[in-house]
Amino acid sequence: MYTLRWNEIEPRFTALLNEDPAPHQLPSWLKRWSDLEKIVWEARAGLKRDRSRDETNMKAQRAFQRFLDEVFSPYQVINQQLKTKLLGMPASVPEHVQMLRCLRAEAEIFCQENVPLQAEIAALSSTYQQKIWEMTVQMEGETIPLPQVEERAAGQEWAWRLVWQRWLEERETFDQLFLELLKKRRQLAYNAGFGDYRAYRWQEMWRLDYTPVDCLALHQAIETEIIPLARTWREARRQALGLTSIRPWKQDDFEHMSSRPFADVQVLEALLSRVFHQLDPEFGALFERMRHGYLDLGSRHGKPHGGEEWIFPVTGLPYVRAYTSGSYDDVNLVLHECGHALHDALSLAQQDLFWNMGGPDEFCEFAAITMTYLAKPYLEQQHGGPYTPELASYLFRRQLEEVAVKWLPSIAVVDAFQHWVYVEAPEQVTPAELDAKWLELSRRFDTGIDWSGLEAEQAAGWQRVSILFSVPFYQVEYLLAHLGALQVWQKAQQDFPSAWRAYREALLLGNTRPLPELYQAAGAELPFRREVVSQVADLLRSSLRQ
Repeated sequence: MYTLRWNEIEPRFTALLNEDPAPHQLPSWLKRWSDLEKIVWEARAGLKRDRSRDETNMKAQRAFQRFLDEVFSPYQVINQQLKTKLLGMPASVPEHVQMLRCLRAEAEIFCQENVPLQAEIAALSSTYQQKIWEMTVQMEGETIPLPQVEERAAGQEWAWRLVWQRWLEERETFDQLFLELLKKRRQLAYNAGFGDYRAYRWQEMWRLDYTPVDCLALHQAIETEIIPLARTWREARRQALGLTSIRPWKQDDFEHMSSRPFADVQVLEALLSRVFHQLDPEFGALFERMRHGYLDLGSRHGKPHGGEEWIFPVTGLPYVRAYTSGSYDDVNLVLHECGHALHDALSLAQQDLFWNMGGPDEFCEFAAITMTYLAKPYLEQQHGGPYTPELASYLFRRQLEEVAVKWLPSIAVVDAFQHWVYVEAPEQVTPAELDAKWLELSRRFDTGIDWSGLEAEQAAGWQRVSILFSVPFYQVEYLLAHLGALQVWQKAQQDFPSAWRAYREALLLGNTRPLPELYQAAGAELPFRREVVSQVADLLRSSLRQ
């Protein structure tokens, strides 16, 4: 287990704070500060890796929380002092304009009173995943953790109802957890001088190039341009299956959902290694290094579902954790996280300062989702992959269908819900009011699922969205990323080498350009104009006709 004590690095931070570098010394001063940042985040990355391997491992959970309390909290305080010092210096660093924009945004919202409050919020957020793993049901004579039930019986009504029964039994627990998080997040904003948490979070997340109003307009564009397409496809599917209606447990019931062709983790890793080596030899070599301690695929008790990636900035390697059971969908999940990995690795190697690696979250997700498109050709047999032409065509069509019918509508629901919760909801909002708003938005972006008789389950759906508890407002990133990635994919159909080259060169830029410029460098436009969303809808419509 990685350990770092504050007294080991505090003197180096203090020394930087006490210096008054001359203009010609500023680059060196920044580099020393950047190196210290990497040490702190390297320690955090290691402890996060330990924690993520098993959410029920309380020793690892306590170690991570102790790091937040004893190292990360004092680091935040002195780091803020260093930002203030840098921003007040007469000397300038014109080559780091974007970095200074971000640091200035962070410095303006810092409030020392919020440091312990943020640690409390982090502890409450981690409680969400722990509680999910504590929920079990009896199934086939076994006590099964809730996350594994639907995995074993996807598309089965009895399994769907069994899971929801357990969620509804615990709904008061999650109601109270969310309301406590909401209270503390609002307090963060008030302490920092903001009228609402959305305004605080907007600046904290470096959303410097678009506004909440832009997001609300994007929701409207999704409703107008994408939802009709989704309903048409859903209706066609209903007719093809001979169903009276499509019920919730059938909405993701695809022909190949039960197939597990890559259940052996080593087989899945070897497959992906071949794909990445063909796509980009440098990427393939990176993936091979990650297979030695920086890649966690497969499934086990206590491992969180879904996927995640983060960088070890001193070691220079990204880490990918993905809960996989060997399905075709798992390939997409790992491709997504490896898109993050390539982005972090390239930008860290290209950019000298810690703050210039990575980039805005909206571009990070774009990097990840675009990878799921650009890697697709190399999964086909003609390029040494495992997919027959027929299977490759089917799976890619399904990916496009899921974007139109599932992802874009559901992301819009979650994002719109958060705008309401943190700005318009009453100060003493009740669980019933949260349910009512979720139900209203679910119906607004409805794509043809029959919830009749299941209104209680539909209304409580917000409780099963983990980012509402852990990473508030992290949702519009996926709308922007999906719509941007489809633009790149369209260009790749005409000239794949040029599309890949532009994508890769854009990743190298890290956080050195404003968000619109990063998208433009990769060959896409931020989709805040309705015309852009309409063009993507036309692309999906024509692709789904084929």
